[in-house]
Amino acid sequence: MNFDEVYKKYKNGSANDEEKSFIEAEIEKARKISALLDSEIIAKDKSENEIFEDADSELIKKAKKAFMKKTTFRTIVIVVLSIVVIAGLAAGIIFGTAYYCASTNSVITEDEATEIGRECMIEYTGTSEGLVIRSVERELEPELKLNDSIFVYDIHIEFESQQYKIEVSSVSGYAKIVDIGKKHMSEENSKN
Repeated sequence: MNFDEVYKKYKNGSANDEEKSFIEAEIEKARKISALLDSEIIAKDKSENEIFEDADSELIKKAKKAFMKKTTFRTIVIVVLSIVVIAGLAAGIIFGTAYYCASTNSVITEDEATEIGRECMIEYTGTSEGLVIRSVERELEPELKLNDSIFVYDIHIEFESQQYKIEVSSVSGYAKIVDIGKKHMSEENSKN
């Protein structure tokens, strides 16, 4: 029997009993074959899925670990940079305020401080001959109460074979010798 012809008769209801039995038997065979193939495919898919699941879980674990490392590193960098920026801002505010207050408090200029330091050395040595002013530096002296911050002029004077450092307050003009040191041998030799 030709399945296609008999199946057409079966569908339109004109098939006899023998043809009906043939079609139903063929349909049953097809169901069994389909079920068998489906079970084999499902078993194969399960074994492949288990392999992929194992591989996927390892890959996911590696990806999570890499992500956590990157996230941790980024977090640390952001925190450190934030701390540096905040510390910089705080230092800027503190020293900016101290600098402003010292500038406002200053009444002695650099030239006046230099002259005061020179006079202090003349009083100390008893003579103005041989005094050489090497440098004048203005340094900030911040105070706990920022409004009390001042500048101090460091006047470096050379006399005979000694080097002197004199501090002069930019507010009061008070001068004091804070350091006396010998001139370096290389400096003495270069003059000879």
